[in-house]
Amino acid sequence: MDRTYTPLALRDISAQNVAKYIVDGTYQNIDRRLPPQESDIVFGIVNIKRLRLPDQERERADSIINRILQPSVMHFNRYTTYASNFRLARNHDLERFGIGILREPTSESAAEFLVQQPPKRPKLSIEQPVDIIELLRENLTLNTQQSLEELDLSNYYQSSRSVHFVEGWILSLAQHFPSLKSLKVASTNIGYVEFNSICANFRHLNTLDLSDALLFNLDGISNLQLLENLALRSTVLSDEAMNELYGLQNLKTFILSGTTRRSSIWQTLRSFIDSNKTLPALQEFDCSQTEINNRDIKKIEKRHPTLKRIIATGTHINGYSSDISNLKVYTDESFPACLHSLSFYEERCHYVRIRYVLEKMIDLLKEAPAEQVKEEQLKRVNKELHLMIPKFGDYSDILYYIERCCHHLSQDGHIRHFNNDDKRILIESFLRLLEVKKSNWPYEELNSLTWSFMERVLEMTENPQVERIVAVAIYFFLKFPEGSKCYHTITWLLQQQCYKDNDKEKRISEIEKYQKKFPEKKEEAEFLIYFFKTLNK
Repeated sequence: MDRTYTPLALRDISAQNVAKYIVDGTYQNIDRRLPPQESDIVFGIVNIKRLRLPDQERERADSIINRILQPSVMHFNRYTTYASNFRLARNHDLERFGIGILREPTSESAAEFLVQQPPKRPKLSIEQPVDIIELLRENLTLNTQQSLEELDLSNYYQSSRSVHFVEGWILSLAQHFPSLKSLKVASTNIGYVEFNSICANFRHLNTLDLSDALLFNLDGISNLQLLENLALRSTVLSDEAMNELYGLQNLKTFILSGTTRRSSIWQTLRSFIDSNKTLPALQEFDCSQTEINNRDIKKIEKRHPTLKRIIATGTHINGYSSDISNLKVYTDESFPACLHSLSFYEERCHYVRIRYVLEKMIDLLKEAPAEQVKEEQLKRVNKELHLMIPKFGDYSDILYYIERCCHHLSQDGHIRHFNNDDKRILIESFLRLLEVKKSNWPYEELNSLTWSFMERVLEMTENPQVERIVAVAIYFFLKFPEGSKCYHTITWLLQQQCYKDNDKEKRISEIEKYQKKFPEKKEEAEFLIYFFKTLNK
């Protein structure tokens, strides 16, 4: 049976709470340190939250991180400057480190994060190569330099404006970081000189990501006999260039995926499909976002009986039947397939792919004829989306697609398959989406469309969660200028059901609290208080 989404574990809930307290500044005077394993979990959450913080609040959060966390893993991304990232990294002994995108600090104050008393540095630019080794050595501890096992210098989001590294940086990296087993250099202008240096100086590598490299052959890669994981996303290679690849006797994971179905990877992938050679240890093959089809996959499978997983979302694969009994194929051809793949990508923390699969689910919800959709599949989609919301509350792009899926589930063709419990789950999903946005993006306006869809489901639901809906509606009515929709919901709900006196008193107390928080809404708050006091009289 496919694994489905499960509610957050107690450990995850605790980690989210700690992360929230760090961001809010609650732990500003706490000095007790979390153990390394728990620190890694908390830092992973905080690292996303800190992206949205103003500079001063981010500095406060970073100060708390340095004081109470002991992370061994730090992976940064494209939204923060490398300078602010190094300010954190230099205070910890790390085993895995991802630098994020090398680019100029966004303000003069950010420049001082590089080193405690920085010398004047030339600006990073395409024309001027960056001494990446100097940058790493100045800002990572000696223990990190000696024990770092994974280094990610990938530049996925800026490949057209990549920063060039100084000549000879690979050899210098091998000398100063002797424990590296994983090297990820996607979209960093890796050419023949750098590639040959990797093959000569990193023979102990376990993982290598050369995605979007400036290569046409792989001469020398067979020197990396310990290599188990190789990524060549969007890397164009000739037929002859692939030959040396088959000398990798221990390669278990091979990624030949694209960014779109029309990606330039197709020439390289076609060569692998049509080859008569074998990777003897291959267990996982990723060909997602390409033009590959069932016939192509069958050719690969026949040559590789060791395969355990084929990742093929965003492809032409449909209804594939494998001859290998325990082979799992991840696609997005149907609702069950999408949920199966979402679960897999969540385990791998592959958030871009999660977004792609959610996009495909939207297409399925829009295009699938109502009479052909199985009731149990829609109900499962509804439940799984509901459970995803708290897990991805910090990822606005993922929440956007979850929200759109929920919009489509509320349409006539789908909602008619739902019983009352299913409708209550969908209502709760809408409420969660609105609350998560309120918490994580306080300046974002109320999504009136989402509220309208929730109202629509509400009108079809018997015994809805009145207390919950009214509490949320009161807040949004007072907070947003466009909150009149929320008032309509409150009055409609309370006309349908008799409200108890203690419930009314609770709501009045909440309104009075919000009245202090939103003084500009005094008139609206007094109007609501009067409404509740006179209710059912």
